[in-house]
Amino acid sequence: MKKIRLLLVEDDCLIRKRIQSTNNTNNDITIIALRSELKNTLAEIKELKPGVVLIDMGLLSQSCFSVIEIVKRDMPSTKIIVAGLKIDQDEILKFVQARVNGFVLKNSSPKEIITTIKNVDGGSTVLPPLLINELFSQIVAHSQRKVNLNHTEKNNMTNRELEVMQFLGDGMSNKEIGSKMQISTFTVKSHIHNVMEKLSLHTRLEIANHSFNSYS
Repeated sequence: MKKIRLLLVEDDCLIRKRIQSTNNTNNDITIIALRSELKNTLAEIKELKPGVVLIDMGLLSQSCFSVIEIVKRDMPSTKIIVAGLKIDQDEILKFVQARVNGFVLKNSSPKEIITTIKNVDGGSTVLPPLLINELFSQIVAHSQRKVNLNHTEKNNMTNRELEVMQFLGDGMSNKEIGSKMQISTFTVKSHIHNVMEKLSLHTRLEIANHSFNSYS
């Protein structure tokens, strides 16, 4: 059976020892390199070609996202896991956009960390249960805020302005909107101006995008 080649970047010696001790009794994973800092990590990844890279989130900086981007672009078969004591929604979204393959909490048991490494190597995207619950709650709260915001926006809009927004979202021109609503082009422009003022938007394209994303 082919072993998983793991490159571990972790500055906490206790975490490193926990993973190493568990791995000593596990024949599926080989730690090919163990580092306490990100320096020269990209070059080492290119040279050693690990199947999985586990990176301590405490070491991350903006430059690390560049490292992740290059790895995912040039070595798409290499999977990346981020480990941290706590990972909030904004951080998760940034890493998801960077195409990280998994997240693991540092206070997880060594067995859970090893399981995460195996699952990620097998092609799964992994979130620990605690993060799933937290992320779900945050998404629900965010959705509720958006609903409340949309409700407020609609209350501030006249029916005519909402109609104009909908037609802009459908890609209609001012002339087409005027014909559809049986009003002059000048009046259509006036409604568009009012919408921009109320929503702090600047172009009809922004109105169209806002209409599509908020009211569809």
